[in-house]
Amino acid sequence: MTTTRRQFLIGAASSVATTLLVGSGCGPSDSEGMSKTKKQDKPEPPPDIDPTELPEAELGLDRILDIFFEDANMEGIRTIGKEYLRRFDGAEVAVETLSQTVEPIADLEEMEEATTTLDESITDDFAGLEVVDVGGWQLARTEGNLCGLAYYLDNGEALS
Repeated sequence: MTTTRRQFLIGAASSVATTLLVGSGCGPSDSEGMSKTKKQDKPEPPPDIDPTELPEAELGLDRILDIFFEDANMEGIRTIGKEYLRRFDGAEVAVETLSQTVEPIADLEEMEEATTTLDESITDDFAGLEVVDVGGWQLARTEGNLCGLAYYLDNGEALS
């Protein structure tokens, strides 16, 4: 049995989240094993967005994400999403980018069609080299967007 990209992301969520939470530990070190890399005081938070600016999904984004990510460690998925969203320069760019993932599934009425559309979008992202680095892991842009949506949903941002 071969593993699908979605199964890989679900399985890797804990590892990626741990990497992001602990830090990479990479960089030059001194003789005592302490990193010489300059420590940042506090990472920038993701931009605040107005969820009403995102397109609505007929099936409900929360429901789509629950089914898409199946039995994933959702805390890990949200951690990935939070880190991914930090790369955006303001709410307008975040909304525009996340909307690109919601729009193709917004009017779909069958969950299987929605998840298949997302899987195909992920495949297309890799084929078109639309990948992002999150904590040293290469994710399709669609995967990053889905994780970002999961982050906003969990933080009280009610998305339809």
